[in-house]
Amino acid sequence: MIDDTYPPLAAWLHGERVAQLTYDGLRGVQLRYTASAVERYGINGLALSASLPVRVDAYLPNRSAPYL
Repeated sequence: MIDDTYPPLAAWLHGERVAQLTYDGLRGVQLRYTASAVERYGINGLALSASLPVRVDAYLPNRSAPYL
């Protein structure tokens, strides 16, 4: 369940919105790249972090927390 008290946070790179961070009150923060980031950088491309390469599926808190 997503906690509505914390709105999503956008991650920007070079003036382009590349990802969205959402807080799951139970597990933590997940990161999902935008469709435009997937198109621009490609699957497994490097945008925000080498440990979080671009992909369509969201990174769950166990993967995104060390980066954040």
